[in-house]
Amino acid sequence: MDKENRIFFSGDSMQPTLATSDRVTVEPAGYSDIKIGDIVVFDKEKLICHRVLGKYKARGRYYFLEKGDSSEHKGINNVPFEKLIGKVVKAETFKGKIFHPKKIFSKAFVARLHVLSLIFGLLYSLKLLLLGEKRNPFTRNLRYLISKLFA
Repeated sequence: MDKENRIFFSGDSMQPTLATSDRVTVEPAGYSDIKIGDIVVFDKEKLICHRVLGKYKARGRYYFLEKGDSSEHKGINNVPFEKLIGKVVKAETFKGKIFHPKKIFSKAFVARLHVLSLIFGLLYSLKLLLLGEKRNPFTRNLRYLISKLFA
């Protein structure tokens, strides 16, 4: 990363949004600053630039669900907030064209990402419920509702 917080992107995981040799500007961001649909940079032994598909809190820690845009790179990954470097606020193609990655998606697409995040959170909480997790408030409420439904 240079002094202006820019990095050169490499790889094909973010095609067609980002291509090898595109330069992205990254700004530090807090957990609440990151929205579903944002492109972020994580430090996972090397810098990873992927899109946020969801966010959740589990066992007192904050996590992101992230994935590259390319359909060839399958799988959604969980990344702890502590690994976040920042949010991509601007990208510049190797030909000099500047664009803002967040603005290329429609509200309908972002709404679908929100639904996906909600479903993942529900499934994760159900998993915790089945494993007997008692500290998660959502799990406690879910356990209470289930006990009332089947009482």
